[in-house]
Amino acid sequence: MRMSIVTLAIVSGMIASTFVIGGTHSYSESHKDNFQVEDDPKRVAILYFDNTSGESKMEKLKKGLADMLITDLSNVSTLRIVERDKLEELIKEQKLSNSKGFDAKTASKLGKLLGAQIILTGSFFEMFGTFRIDARFIDVETGEILKSDGVEGPTANFFKLEKQLAFKIIENLEVNLKPEERVLINNSEKNQEISYQAALIYSQALELLDEGKRQRALEKLNVVLLNNPAFEPAMTILNKTKVETTSNETTADEKIYRGSGDPLKGLNVAKAEEMKIGNYYALIIGIDNYQGEWTPLKNAVNDAKAIEQLLRTNYRFDKFYTLYDENANRSAIFNQLEWLVENVEENDNVFIYYSGHGEFKTNLNKGYWVPHDASTKATSGYISNDDIQTFLAGIKSKHTLLVSDACFSGDIFRGSTVSVPFEDSEAYYKKVYSVMSRKAMTSGGIEPVMDGGKDGHSVFAYYFMKALTNNKINYLDASQLYNALRIPVMNNSEQSPMFQPIKNTGDEGGQFIFIKK
Repeated sequence: MRMSIVTLAIVSGMIASTFVIGGTHSYSESHKDNFQVEDDPKRVAILYFDNTSGESKMEKLKKGLADMLITDLSNVSTLRIVERDKLEELIKEQKLSNSKGFDAKTASKLGKLLGAQIILTGSFFEMFGTFRIDARFIDVETGEILKSDGVEGPTANFFKLEKQLAFKIIENLEVNLKPEERVLINNSEKNQEISYQAALIYSQALELLDEGKRQRALEKLNVVLLNNPAFEPAMTILNKTKVETTSNETTADEKIYRGSGDPLKGLNVAKAEEMKIGNYYALIIGIDNYQGEWTPLKNAVNDAKAIEQLLRTNYRFDKFYTLYDENANRSAIFNQLEWLVENVEENDNVFIYYSGHGEFKTNLNKGYWVPHDASTKATSGYISNDDIQTFLAGIKSKHTLLVSDACFSGDIFRGSTVSVPFEDSEAYYKKVYSVMSRKAMTSGGIEPVMDGGKDGHSVFAYYFMKALTNNKINYLDASQLYNALRIPVMNNSEQSPMFQPIKNTGDEGGQFIFIKK
């Protein structure tokens, strides 16, 4: 059953003429009093750091970096840190573009409006696996740069670099740090460390919140918390956002529809627009060999590799990512799903295929994927269908299709859903492509499924590939693929394949379309 850091001499703008790598530069002894310890807490505003890397995907990181610094420095009782929400509100009110860094004059202006004494801003860049963050301290009253400092190290250690910078900022501000406050920040490092990819996703969530896209922001935050459940900044925003959202929602008994109440009313295929096709991504996972007490499988990897080759040869796919056997451990699967969340664009399409053991815990009423390194049958080593749903909701593709050939994979479906009815016309394909979809096709319901069966493949994989191989039309949507394999699988096994939208992941009734080369 399928049950060397590279030292860089590149520092942009004002930093290049004044910064000493690894050290602190003091600009004016006359402003030293601004950093003396006082009875009253110092009022500090942290502006967004400038992305000087030239990489557009890093642009949103400036908000995440600022927010993480705000969270850490807010633990210091001798500092009063301006909340990021107030900064964002002021930027919009002043009609300032935050696409570029703030110069000293603009920073000083913002600082005065925020009631701050000192402004902290700076820049960051990443090159050849090395990440550099430079910070500038600006006197609000005069607009003069008082000090600068910075950190650099491997990009993979982004979280640690942010912590190092936080302590350098405290040191440069010359404020007293109580032992318990240092413990709070250090505890954050031990219990809440997140990956660089997760930091990018968190930053995207902040951007979505600022744009008023609450639901999409919640999806991103949930993805971050899957691997980092104690990450305080995400938890704080998630709880706050949920409270605000709930207060504005109707109760479960007050179901309001716009129009007749028919969820599909208005999806007129005759008015379909031309398809704007983005990239096609494939993530294919196959596991035969497991650590610990799991029985090895015979065909899971063979099935996955055969499907990979079929798609490469016959269908349009731009990028393939594969995880087989020992490479398909829990961390690697999570990291690859995180990569899709962070990199996939709105017109892209994602195909995910999982072939391996599945498990269902009756007492928890929950199904799971079993990664290679699940050495015991404890759920802590599994990947739950709830986790998978969270990732699927966070991937901002046009269409995502999950195909799972594992025991109990039908547990991914919870609740009733609807899709656009099939119509054999070009207009239909244009319409279902233009409408978002998040669907899954599984080899069975909440039941065991067979590993072997047909020509060295599972029964499901055999007929899945046969349907794709025998297809003669240019556009094959997932619903028609399912119709081609459902009856043969049922007639040649004891399992019943399923195909449905996945509840609460953003499905709007569209279909994933396989495009022949």
